[in-house]
Amino acid sequence: MRILISISFLLIISSCKKQDLQINNPTDCTFISADHPLNDTLSKVINRFVKSGIPGITIAIKDANGTWMKSAGFSKIETLNLMAPCNVFFGYSTTKLYMATLVMILKEKNLINLDNPITQYLDEGISKKIDNSRAITVRMLLNHTSGIPDCLKHNTQYELLIASAPLSVIKREDELNFIDGKKLLFTPGSDYFYSNTNYILISYIIEKVTGKDHALVLKDEILDKYGLNETYYKLQAGYPDKLPIPNYYFDRFDNGSLENVTKWGINEDALSAYGSNGIMATPIDYINFLKKLLNNEIISSASLQEMKTWVMPKGETAPVYGLGLDHFNYGNKEQYGHGGSGMGSTRLIYFPNKNAYVFIAMNVSTNSSMIYSNKVFTAFNRLATIIANN
Repeated sequence: MRILISISFLLIISSCKKQDLQINNPTDCTFISADHPLNDTLSKVINRFVKSGIPGITIAIKDANGTWMKSAGFSKIETLNLMAPCNVFFGYSTTKLYMATLVMILKEKNLINLDNPITQYLDEGISKKIDNSRAITVRMLLNHTSGIPDCLKHNTQYELLIASAPLSVIKREDELNFIDGKKLLFTPGSDYFYSNTNYILISYIIEKVTGKDHALVLKDEILDKYGLNETYYKLQAGYPDKLPIPNYYFDRFDNGSLENVTKWGINEDALSAYGSNGIMATPIDYINFLKKLLNNEIISSASLQEMKTWVMPKGETAPVYGLGLDHFNYGNKEQYGHGGSGMGSTRLIYFPNKNAYVFIAMNVSTNSSMIYSNKVFTAFNRLATIIANN
């Protein structure tokens, strides 16, 4: 996951009229957390970052010590509802890891060949919106080497629509219209560019080869099959606004002043999300999914190794992405999983040197404010580095 702040987006949202975008889904839960040797250190860190202005933080770790979870701050500032580990959090681009895993399942069933052109799996009406689509393979969508522009991030048409009408729901086909006729950024397979469009197309491909809604395929093949009963995407009852989600906050003018934008986030990050975004889950469900995936319970070891074939963009000295897997390097150690940002921020990470599975969530947007972008990324870096090196 690579997030940059769009200047055009800043200008657009600064001119938009404020609306009441709060929800009231208080969470009252009792949870038993395992003792953990990093409890005191990590608790102090998350409390410090909450005091610095981040509304709420939740962290969960599953390792040899058991499952440890901790929250600090508020799930809703206005009513002083506390953040809790049993909240359901947006996964944002972590959704891509679920979709890539689903593609690998379908590959193992001989329904998809990763090196076939995407035109073989897309209707002509969709393929023709993509420049040079015959030269793009499924693998290139999965590892972001297709060169297809992003129809969501840094796209003025999309940003204007979503910011001027934050409660509007945008259809997949309309999102793809934002790049219809636009040239590829580079020759397919020659470089790397993180594009949400790639995974919107993956959602169509899943539907083409199965004949079913991609959300239903995800539910049948992963969520229900592996007991991920607190993971939600499109179909489950209560999705998205009736679930115990925290409220989410946005620094509109980059002055440190937060406003509640939860309903905006629900529309943009759930109702208008297809393949690239939209997963919601509890911390323990995120961790259980990643653990099952990396322990070859969902796909074969060969398929998992294929997902860990890393792309190194031109000009970079370290790998950044596999097939739906983010590559991390906290504390100068290798980690992988996925991150995501929207009206909040998440990380789902496996630390091989610790055999530890970690989920971290914060309910503040990094997409509009350098003040909060710096706070959030500093917090992620600090927490992950502590886990990597201790």
